Amino acid sequence: MVWSKQKCRTLESQQFQFRPLLSERVYAKVQTLWNLQVDPPDHKKEPVMKPPRFDYERPTTIGEVLRLLAAHGDDASLLAGGQSLLPLLNMRFARPEVVIDLGHVTGLDTIEVTQKTVVVGAGVRLAQLERDPELAAILPVLARAASFVAHPQIRSRTTIGGTLCHADPSAELPCVAVATGARMHLRSESGDRAIDAGDFFDSVFMTTKRSDELLVAVEFPRLPGMTYRYDEVARRHGDFPFVGLCIGLAVDGGVCNGGQRRSRRRGRQAAPARGAGAGVHRPLGRRGGRGRSTCSVGRGHSVRRPTRFSGVPPRGPAGSRTTAFRRVQGGSGMTEQTRAVRITVNGVDREADVPVRTLLSDHLRQGCGLTGTHVGCEQGVCGACTVLVDGEAMRSCLMLAVRADGRTVETVESLASGDELNGFRAAMIEQHGLQCGFCTPGILMSVTGAARKGCPIEDVEGEILGGHVCRCTGYNGIRAAIRQHWEEKGTVR
Repeated sequence: MVWSKQKCRTLESQQFQFRPLLSERVYAKVQTLWNLQVDPPDHKKEPVMKPPRFDYERPTTIGEVLRLLAAHGDDASLLAGGQSLLPLLNMRFARPEVVIDLGHVTGLDTIEVTQKTVVVGAGVRLAQLERDPELAAILPVLARAASFVAHPQIRSRTTIGGTLCHADPSAELPCVAVATGARMHLRSESGDRAIDAGDFFDSVFMTTKRSDELLVAVEFPRLPGMTYRYDEVARRHGDFPFVGLCIGLAVDGGVCNGGQRRSRRRGRQAAPARGAGAGVHRPLGRRGGRGRSTCSVGRGHSVRRPTRFSGVPPRGPAGSRTTAFRRVQGGSGMTEQTRAVRITVNGVDREADVPVRTLLSDHLRQGCGLTGTHVGCEQGVCGACTVLVDGEAMRSCLMLAVRADGRTVETVESLASGDELNGFRAAMIEQHGLQCGFCTPGILMSVTGAARKGCPIEDVEGEILGGHVCRCTGYNGIRAAIRQHWEEKGTVR
């Protein structure tokens, strides 16, 4: 609820009339709102944006990133995939002064295979780990662990460096990194250093990486005779696991000569073993954007100190309470930074100057007038905002509009063909696959992207559809529509 200054004045002038009727809690809130004197936002002048104001930097080399980190220190957040930083920004739990975009930095997205090691760049997406045939043959545990991370719409943006630096105790790849004896390669202006994965993770969401350092690569050893396996138990695929285990066995002539393991249990410490660490502290639930970007939390310092805004004005004198509340309403007091972006949306080139904190979902809806993209949780969980970016399904609420500069974006409006209903849209109607229709645009885009790639129908009905929340629980009708569409296309496998 937004209380205007005029309304608060009215309440103040009439408080003697209703004061006896109000509880102490409600009356204290009225008094607090009067002291704050908050004006309602003018939606006509400036669109409402969820992330706070920040300065945006887009370096192209590792050296530029290191100079920015050295200059800004704890006030900078690294943006890799954005699948954990963007939810924190949307909820304003993170309020960095500077966001450094790693999306255009060269040299972070390579995979080098030697006789003794596999070196994976920190910017390699989990979707690439999952699909790389050479990596699957040499170190299949990486591909298997990556396949457990959330859903394809999240893995298309998630980076290995982001999930490792985020240090979520319920994440898959930190578990695998410790079990396999991986080494983290860190770089700063003062030099390079390599640290074992077991020493890299300090605590829950805490690492030993300094604020001026950048994780550039992860080195996995190739040990002769060692076979690794990762598995986990969860309510369903993509959820937070109850327990996860990565185990390595040394096999010689069919005889197991030893092994090592790394386990994660929900709510308790893992059993003593090489690299055993903290248990799972996250609540069980549907996973959307989590642990998927090299963000401030991954650097370890933002968790040590209290967040600048925790959702409730801090207790104390009226002056401090007012200051904290106004920072949220009016931003951090920084000048709004804008950038010119050019995005090809549904085949049409669109150019605009947008604030750097604008989400792609908001730009599509407010800037382009394409309201078919729905906004739900804005944490990457519900999937209502899913669009195709360069042919890949991803959450538009977890992507800044400036990151879509020079890219091709397809929304649900691109599926329209006059008044004719064709393909999957017609199947959805025939099979009663939609009810309220709020989740439908995202599902249409995910299934369309999967159909173009020729994905097996089992993956579409299972994992890809599992990345969407249907509030009407109409999954049976949606699955029937998917199967009808695949049969019509002749792609059922």
